[in-house]
Amino acid sequence: MKYINQLFILVITLSIVLSCKNDDEGDPVAPNQKPDNFEVTVTQVTSRSAQLDWEAVTDPDGDNITYTIWLNDEEAQAGFSDSEFLLEQLEAETDYTGKVAASDGKGGITESAFAFSTEAFTIGWKRFLGGSANDVARSIQQTDDGGYIATGHSASSDGDVGDNEGDTDIWITKLDENGNLLWETNLGGSNEDRSNAIQQTTDGGFVVAGHSASADGDVSENNGDEDYWIVKLDQSGSLVWETSLGGSDTDIAQSIQQTDDGGYVVVGHSFSSDGDVGNNQGHADYWIVKLDASGSLVWETNVGGSNEDIARSIQQTSDGGFVVAGSTSSFDGDVGGNNGEQDYWIVKLDQDGDLEWETNLGGSSPENAYEIQLTSDGEFIVAGSSLSSDGDVQSNHGLSDYWIVKLDDGGDVVWETNLGGSDTDIARSVEQTTDGGFIVTGRSSSLDGDVEDNEGSWDFWIIKLNSEGSLLWENNIGGSARENAWSVKQTADGAYIVAGSARSDDGDVGGNKGGQDFWIVKLQ
Repeated sequence: MKYINQLFILVITLSIVLSCKNDDEGDPVAPNQKPDNFEVTVTQVTSRSAQLDWEAVTDPDGDNITYTIWLNDEEAQAGFSDSEFLLEQLEAETDYTGKVAASDGKGGITESAFAFSTEAFTIGWKRFLGGSANDVARSIQQTDDGGYIATGHSASSDGDVGDNEGDTDIWITKLDENGNLLWETNLGGSNEDRSNAIQQTTDGGFVVAGHSASADGDVSENNGDEDYWIVKLDQSGSLVWETSLGGSDTDIAQSIQQTDDGGYVVVGHSFSSDGDVGNNQGHADYWIVKLDASGSLVWETNVGGSNEDIARSIQQTSDGGFVVAGSTSSFDGDVGGNNGEQDYWIVKLDQDGDLEWETNLGGSSPENAYEIQLTSDGEFIVAGSSLSSDGDVQSNHGLSDYWIVKLDDGGDVVWETNLGGSDTDIARSVEQTTDGGFIVTGRSSSLDGDVEDNEGSWDFWIIKLNSEGSLLWENNIGGSARENAWSVKQTADGAYIVAGSARSDDGDVGGNKGGQDFWIVKLQ
């Protein structure tokens, strides 16, 4: 027994010796110890950020400590030494979990978990722009200087509006990053002139697409009734060139984009079959025109059928071609089918304007597509409204709903979703966000279903979807009268800018100058 006890002691001693490291002189070194325990606190939580703080972690061995942050099981930041961190670019109204890992660099790691929920998006700032008559914003974009450019039409000649050429004019406003008006300009003639889209160009200026019934003032010519009117401005809002395109009937431009070759592509609808318009399939057709950098016509093409075909949005695709979205009531000509009354109609053109493919989407009631955008995976997202609950449309909440459809690069449906309530909900604008989801805006008259609030009559209704089309959050802003949102963009700081028109002077809205005004809202 004595020898067994001695052997046991020898084994234990040998184990301790073997488990210890030796220094340079051969003396044993104690095992490495983990950093001390610590606790993370979460403060200053907003819709898009949260502040993490903790006491600087000490190490029993005196080792230097570095930290790694994990958010929802993904590494957010690694290898830093500060005992605080600001989580940014978060999603509003979302639950988050995570941990901070303190490491001594020698395999010793101590972790502290945290959890929080972000707040709802709130109005960061809002701006009324206009005069005593009706002023309606239709398109907005953030500019290279961090400010914003917005366009629409104005019938005013007072307030923020410096001039009026007669009837309604194209009105362009330039704002700084805080929504303060830097400059504004009116363009038009003695008849009705309206704009629907604006884009900053590579030279720092701007290009605007709309329509004009004038042949005087800033408008050099008119082909008959209303023409596409394309306007190029420099960065200060001065007119560089303008061009009218169309025939003897009505031609309305809805969307414009600068193309890879420095020119422009424009889409809308045309009732003409003369002048600049080479053909007409019957009633209104999609009319696509390609311009060079100076606004000269390169080519034009009509696609459609014998009934009404209204194009509202165009985007250049990665292969140099174009994808167009709108609505059709046709079932012949270039239109391969119709589900009933009026469908989303998506067409793909090659770089010369030749039709590659087309697809109808909808049910037995009317559908109207308002915007199409390319997605980061080479596919397409389309936003508009639907009254159906059959065909391609799985459900309906009552009257018209937001109908958001994801398409693959061949036009097949990847997913679709209806959102809204028992009243009228119409989506006008969609954009993919940096997290792979989608921001959508339009107007809503509902107060049930997916719509949690209504300030009265029509409100701006902004919704956020994840990459699979599931609703993450929604927000109504407005007053007791009618507000109508037309355009939404994600801003460089991860917030959102929304533009449209407002008639209210109460609720979220304040400062109405008369009639409808441009109403521009920054959500953050």
